[in-house]
Formats: sequence, structure tokens, C-alpha cells
Amino acid sequence: MDLRDALMWLLSGGGAGFLTWYLMEKVAFLKNMKDPEWKRVTSYVIAASIGILAYLLLVTMLYEVAPTTWREWTEKLFNAASIAIITSQLKHGFTTLPTKRIDK
Repeated sequence: MDLRDALMWLLSGGGAGFLTWYLMEKVAFLKNMKDPEWKRVTSYVIAASIGILAYLLLVTMLYEVAPTTWREWTEKLFNAASIAIITSQLKHGFTTLPTKRIDK
């Protein structure tokens, strides 16, 4: 795996979502956040930031063609952020939530 492959994995292979889930579960101050709403928002921000950063690095390294208009930039950055947020929430939903369910 080279740098391009790693960045593409972060951007579109679920890597940003997985990395966000990992950070939220393993980093003490993130895991121990008391307010679940703030914890959710924090995970969104982290996931979106990783996805957007991966895309910007792909463009900077000339692995991807840079968008030419503000609309193209908006669409690309939105896609990067939304894919990362959705995959982080899916990972959380399939791995963390089932262990916290209480059967009545």
C-alpha cells in the first residue's frame, strides 16, 4: 500500500469512519465524554475532518485533479465529509451499540 492507496482508503474505503470510531472508543477523554450529544457531534467533526483532509492531501499530491469551481469544491468536500460520518456511525452501530444493549 502506498500513500495514494492509504489516502483513498481514508476517503472512500471507510478508513476515516473506522479511524474515527477507533479514536472515540480508545482515546480516554473522547470515550469518557459525559454528554452523548456532544460525543456524537465530536465524532462527526473528527470524521469529517479526516475525510476532508484525506481529499485535500490527494489533491495536493496531484493524485486527484483539483476542482475548478466553488461548486465542485463544495460537492467534493461534502462527499468526503458525509462518507466519513456515515461510515463512522455504521461502525459504531454494528460494533459498539450491540454490546451496550440491555435486554428486558
